[in-house]
Amino acid sequence: KKRQCCVQNSVGTMTVFLDVKDEHEVVPLIPAENLREFLRTADSLSNQKKKIRKFYQRQNDAIHGFLDMSDHQKNVKDGKSSVPVSSQEIRRVIMISFGANVVLLVLKVVAAIWSLSLALIASAVDSFLDLLSGSILFYTERAGKSRDPYKYPQGKSRMEPIGIIVFAAMMGMASLQLMNESIQYIVAGFTSDSVYHLNMTALPITAFSLTLVCKLGLYLYCRSVLKSHPDSEIVRALMQDHRNDMFSNVLGFAVALFAANAPDFWYFDPIGGILLAMCIFVTWISTALEQIGNLIGVSAPAEFIGQLTYLAASHHPKISRVDKVLAYHFGTRYLCEIDIVLPPDLPLKIAHNIGEALEIEIEALYEVERAFVHLDFESTHKPEHKLPGM
Repeated sequence: KKRQCCVQNSVGTMTVFLDVKDEHEVVPLIPAENLREFLRTADSLSNQKKKIRKFYQRQNDAIHGFLDMSDHQKNVKDGKSSVPVSSQEIRRVIMISFGANVVLLVLKVVAAIWSLSLALIASAVDSFLDLLSGSILFYTERAGKSRDPYKYPQGKSRMEPIGIIVFAAMMGMASLQLMNESIQYIVAGFTSDSVYHLNMTALPITAFSLTLVCKLGLYLYCRSVLKSHPDSEIVRALMQDHRNDMFSNVLGFAVALFAANAPDFWYFDPIGGILLAMCIFVTWISTALEQIGNLIGVSAPAEFIGQLTYLAASHHPKISRVDKVLAYHFGTRYLCEIDIVLPPDLPLKIAHNIGEALEIEIEALYEVERAFVHLDFESTHKPEHKLPGM
């Protein structure tokens, strides 16, 4: 009979038919170096239809992912860790952002008080919340590293997404309050003659120009760090915050300057405050929803599950089948469950060593928080665990 060896990835299901007489007959996978033969070059795809070109591009991405797993296996066997040492760099990002936000908050408060602009006041409130967010993220980063094996046997890595959710809730409430104040300002301006005249002199203009330059530098710095540590939610949150600050500062500065030089259009200033508050609200609510999904346990992307499947199938020649592969968020990283099938007459010592070595390989991946490998001698049984919610 024929058995199928399936690897689920972003393309769909990659199926390789193997001539196998018995379920426990061991058939080696295609060697990693031979996978390169299936890669399609950009020149060969240039004349293809869009759907075909997209299919092979995704297939190339899947093969590159398998090759990365093969390189990872070699690194683990050679004693080289695939996990980047990032704690010091991440701490440096947090401290630099925190210090810069303190200085920028002072500049914005002075400019907002001097100009009497609601848009600039909204921007100053945003900077205060940036300062608060830096404090929360710094605390959660430290709390996540401290370990108490008796009280928190699984560690406290989920403190990071919880901190981001708390901060996002604060940003949302502050944004709603800013919108309320701006609407009241517009209503009062049209129903009475109590319209404030903005004072956009050299002081607020200079302060906000310095703010824009600093925020651009902080954004570029965080983006460069995120390239080397793509799974750091702290750095990603700070980068998003600096990016949003650039847009909000430009918006607030532009409407305040326009309203100051065109008194008949005084209402542009509170409208700018409303738009700024709405942008902050939408951005951080979406961030909170993403982190809530991570805490609940949303599944890892199909590409990553396919890479785990390849890693398990190519781990040891005695593995005849990969029965189940699960990977889902456990905070910012993944918890993995993998079932492998070994020969029924394999000694316990050898079977244990195979499973333990596979766990070590998987947990050496930076994206993985914890891995559990289940050893079995057949794959026709019912699921070992009850279904969630039952």
